[in-house]
Amino acid sequence: MKKKFLLFLLHIFLIIGCSTMNDTYQNKLDHNLNMELSDESNKDSEEIIRFVGKCKNEITADMRAEIEQIGVSIESVIKDIFTASGTRKQIIECAKIESVIRLEKSQTIPPLNNAN
Repeated sequence: MKKKFLLFLLHIFLIIGCSTMNDTYQNKLDHNLNMELSDESNKDSEEIIRFVGKCKNEITADMRAEIEQIGVSIESVIKDIFTASGTRKQIIECAKIESVIRLEKSQTIPPLNNAN
């Protein structure tokens, strides 16, 4: 009886562990980007989305190549932060890269009105 119970617990932990592994990339997405990527009406959309990413360490040429290999277009890099654009699928793949720790949707800020 004790062995069955332990097997049952092990089975539960394995199921929970496997299901959370698939969703860990979503923890790297800010709310706005996560909402846009999870929109079912745009699931197969090839629309280009601009975003900002942060990596664990300063971005090297190898890290940049790894990100660009999935189809993401990197526009600029400053130390461990990059600006980029890509499709929904490309952004999800980018979030799954281990060195990437955060992705946020780019915000457009209107110019200041300097009329004095």
